[in-house]
Amino acid sequence: MDKQKFNLAKELTLSKLMFLSAASCMKMVAVVIALLISVQMLLLLQQTRKNDHLAELQHEQVELVQSINRIKNEKKQWLEHGTIGFGHKIGSAQGFSAILNDLARLDLKNLWLTDIIVSNKDGEITLGGSSILLSDLNYWLSELAVSPSMAGKNFDFIEITKDPLSRNLVFRTSTVPLSNKNRD
Repeated sequence: MDKQKFNLAKELTLSKLMFLSAASCMKMVAVVIALLISVQMLLLLQQTRKNDHLAELQHEQVELVQSINRIKNEKKQWLEHGTIGFGHKIGSAQGFSAILNDLARLDLKNLWLTDIIVSNKDGEITLGGSSILLSDLNYWLSELAVSPSMAGKNFDFIEITKDPLSRNLVFRTSTVPLSNKNRD
């Protein structure tokens, strides 16, 4: 077998090498630039999303701090003055918990309370809420009258209106005459 020698350097001369045309080079540069711009836009979008999320978290943090401060103020008010909510005296904690327990036992699917105002002043109680059915409201009121914590209380005053949007009955009942000042 004859050995043949090849000189690759001699075989690959500049005249045999293929060069890219200027147009092909420009196209490649344009593709690279487009890819770099796309990556930059994606990074910018990601940073914008992070900034938006951070702003949301900061807003939530402010709301939480405000809630914590409100709760601290209510606790301070309770400890100093024996009041809760909008300054309504609640009497002894034991009496208030008995009322809440009775109200919880009277839980109905189609009736819910939105306001509970209990005061030491003459044992005043005002309850407000909504009901889907008038029959449920009537049943609830009759059961409320015989609950242990309401013994001797007469809910002689009641207002009932119909919410135009939800079509639910909105009610307030009280042991004292209802006035506009109690509507908060």
